[in-house]
Amino acid sequence: MHMYCSEAPCGDASMELIIAGQEDATPWPIEARMPRPREDAGTAHQPTLHGRAFFSQLGIVRRKPCRSDAPPTLSKSCSDKLSLKQCTSLLSSPTALLITPTHAYLRTLVLRASQYSAPACARAFGCDGRMAPLKGWRWGRSGYAFQPFTIGTTGQTPPPGISRCLDPVPGGAVPCNLSVAWTPHFCEVLINGVRQGRKQSDPAGASVISRRRLCVAVAEVVAREQVPPGDVRQVFAATGTYLALKQTDRLAARREAKVETIARTLMNWQRNEEDDFMTGWELD
Repeated sequence: MHMYCSEAPCGDASMELIIAGQEDATPWPIEARMPRPREDAGTAHQPTLHGRAFFSQLGIVRRKPCRSDAPPTLSKSCSDKLSLKQCTSLLSSPTALLITPTHAYLRTLVLRASQYSAPACARAFGCDGRMAPLKGWRWGRSGYAFQPFTIGTTGQTPPPGISRCLDPVPGGAVPCNLSVAWTPHFCEVLINGVRQGRKQSDPAGASVISRRRLCVAVAEVVAREQVPPGDVRQVFAATGTYLALKQTDRLAARREAKVETIARTLMNWQRNEEDDFMTGWELD
């Protein structure tokens, strides 16, 4: 599988580009401007993850960039998620119940040439960067292993409608709350992460690629096909929440790969234990 990104993945793989774009690239004093711990979330011993701030700190886990006045979040950057996916595959917990991860790894990440920083990508993703401790690592016969992808670049000009969005504008690019999810099988428009025409509080507003809808889709496959092993059906019958699903024995190998990767390479990763929901699946 191959992936194209019109922009550098946020987080560690884009820090050199962030530094180059600063009027003053002087490193920030760490102690003087370090954010306070998130005491309200019960993690007073852990500092808040940085977005683009403290850009002189390289190789660390960062959160997705946002406005300076936005509430703290534990949503990890694209760089960190891609780094982890080199070990846990592109499968999520629900789909890992049905599909072996052996051939579910990203093979190539293609970036626009102007958005590629060789030192940053080597540090974020490469065998000689922060992922070095996992070089050659394999988790038994589970299919999970450290499988680094290669980085490619392209100078090809995107279609006119897209290139206008990517061209530099005075004051920098302006973010948009609209997005489109398209495949040969469906197309949907999202506004602030919710399907167009739906309210934030409406469960029907969840995107077809959201974790909640994915859980429901996997449950439908299990109920309709009648082919997965019995223990998969038992997982669905015994779990009602997303976190409970992730802690089942059938996903032990995936969990081990994730824990080991974080412990050895992404050491300031903070687990988001509050991110839970009812899966909504029912099997006849």
